[in-house]
Amino acid sequence: MASDFIPAPYFDGGEVLVVDDNELIRRIIREQLQNVRLHTTVVEHGLAALNAVRSRRDSGRPPFGLIFMDIHMPVMDGLQASAEIAKLETGSPIVAMTADTRTFAEKPYTTFGMCGMISKPFVPQEIWRVLSLYFNPSSGCCVA
Repeated sequence: MASDFIPAPYFDGGEVLVVDDNELIRRIIREQLQNVRLHTTVVEHGLAALNAVRSRRDSGRPPFGLIFMDIHMPVMDGLQASAEIAKLETGSPIVAMTADTRTFAEKPYTTFGMCGMISKPFVPQEIWRVLSLYFNPSSGCCVA
């Protein structure tokens, strides 16, 4: 819908962890985040995400401002990784990314420490809406 279109805001900084086993998805999200001035760390599976979050905490670095977490991945899936990350109590919000929304029909994503979900395939406006919940847009102009 035309009324659903929102321009991409610029942000004054922040870092997002993108967790997905699909290289194309990682690249698309990284480009979208770079376009709106957010730093991005990308990893390929849940165990790598857990290690990245734990490493930041243990080194005294600020937690990620947001984590986009795919659900179905090898090594450690997004549900298990999210539950383990939530136990670390870093405060990083975790948003599920999945093409299989049926995954959450029986148990809501909040059960696993997640605070939201976007469906794949997604449009940039969905990403920007989520980002606007967790990062402050700058007062400058938006991305065209």
